Amino acid sequence: NPWHEHQSAARARLDELYAAGNFAGRLILPTGAGKTSTAAGWLLDRMAEDPSLRVMWLVHMQSLADQAITTFVDLAEEQEASFTRRARIIHSGASARTTLADQDTDLVALTYHQLRDLEVQEMDLLKQYFQRPTIVVVDEAHHVASTKYEQFLDVVEAIETTRALIGLTATPPSTSNARRSFTDRFPTLIHQAGLIELIEQRILARPDVTTIDTGFELDALTPQQLATARADDIPAAVLRQLN
Repeated sequence: NPWHEHQSAARARLDELYAAGNFAGRLILPTGAGKTSTAAGWLLDRMAEDPSLRVMWLVHMQSLADQAITTFVDLAEEQEASFTRRARIIHSGASARTTLADQDTDLVALTYHQLRDLEVQEMDLLKQYFQRPTIVVVDEAHHVASTKYEQFLDVVEAIETTRALIGLTATPPSTSNARRSFTDRFPTLIHQAGLIELIEQRILARPDVTTIDTGFELDALTPQQLATARADDIPAAVLRQLN
C-alpha cells in the first residue's frame, strides 16, 4: 500500500461519500502530508471506473495548476496500461479558457482567475465542459471567502452533472466569517490530520524554528488591507513588502 494511514482513511471516506451520491466536502491535511496526491490518486481510480468522468482542478496560482497535472501524470502510471486520459492546463501561460469546449479533454487544471471574469456569453464554455459528469476540486480552498469565487462555485454546484465538490487546504480560515464561508461551501468533513499527529508518526519532520531579526518594519496596513488580511489572506502588496 503506497498510501500513509491518513491518506488511506481520506480515500476510504471519499469512496463512502461518492457512493452515497453528490456531496461537497473538505479535506484538511498539513503542508507536506500529500493533499494533492491523495485527491489525485483517488480521482484517477474514479476515472478508471468511469471513462465519462471529468475532473476540474481549480487553483489560485499558475504553479499549482502545473504541479497538479504533474502529480496526475506520475500517479497515472500506476493505472492499467490501457488507461489513457487527456489533461490540459489553463492559465495565462498555458492553454486558453476557450479550450474548455474541447470534447476530448478529461481533466483540466486551471486558475480561478481564468473563470472569475467569465462573461455571460462565455458561460457556455463552462456548460460544455460539464456535459459529462464532473468532480470539481478547489485547491487552497480557504480562499473561497472571495465573493467572486463564491459566485463561480454557486454556478458549479447548480449544474446537474457536478458529482462532487472537494475543498483541499492545509490552513482552514481562522476568522469567523471566512471559516463560515469555508464550512458552508464544503459542509462535510472528509478527513483531517493534524501537524503534531503526523510529526509523531514520523511522516512529517519536526521543524527547527529560528527567528532572524531583519531590522525591517512593515508599513502600517491600510484599512482595506487589514480587512482583507482578516477575512481572507495577507494582501499581495503586503507580501511584496515582506519579501
